[in-house]
Amino acid sequence: MSDATEAPLRAYRLPVFPTAVYWNGWAVDRLKELLGDDLEARLIWSEDPTLTSHPNPWGVL
Repeated sequence: MSDATEAPLRAYRLPVFPTAVYWNGWAVDRLKELLGDDLEARLIWSEDPTLTSHPNPWGVL
C-alpha cells in the first residue's frame, strides 16, 4: 500500500520508506531543473534498456 503525496505531480510514497517519494521520470527531470543539487534522484526501474537502475536505491546496507 502507498500514500499519495499532496503535490500536483504524480508521485507515491511507500509507508516502509517514508523519507522517499517515487516520481515519474519526467517529473524527476523537472524537479532537477527546479531544485538542482538539492534533489537526490535514484533510478528504481525503467523500460528503457539503456538506463541502469541504482544498485542500492533505498540506501539499505
